[in-house]
Amino acid sequence: MQRQSIGSIIILVCLVVVAAAPVSAQTTRRFVIQVPFQFVIVGRTLPAGKYAVERFDPTKPNVLMLKNTATGVVRLFITQHVEEDDGGKRSCLIFKVQNGEAHLYQLWMLGYKDGHQVPPANANERRDKRGTSSGLVTVKADNTP
Repeated sequence: MQRQSIGSIIILVCLVVVAAAPVSAQTTRRFVIQVPFQFVIVGRTLPAGKYAVERFDPTKPNVLMLKNTATGVVRLFITQHVEEDDGGKRSCLIFKVQNGEAHLYQLWMLGYKDGHQVPPANANERRDKRGTSSGLVTVKADNTP
């Protein structure tokens, strides 16, 4: 009888662990991406490189973390919620290029129609100056496991 109870407890613990794993993976919303150029995020310039992008805290979906996988340098930043009907096809970063500088503008994660927009850090990022050209550049993540 005692042996059967121990076996039942072990099976129950295994089921709880297996059931909890997908929930944890979904709430982090993590992906890794190679950015081929230096870029600005919230007033700070980061070098080109491989970055892990994820939520800092699953209970705070607007706080994201960008970590350079080679150097370990971490940047936390607050985002605004944006939606797109056609979003979620691929994880990507969108940069607004202005005056020769690439500023992180939006982040989209595979499987989600809601994205993240990075508010401008200063007045120069908030508005385009006359005579300057600006455009958007999308860097897509490799979504293969």
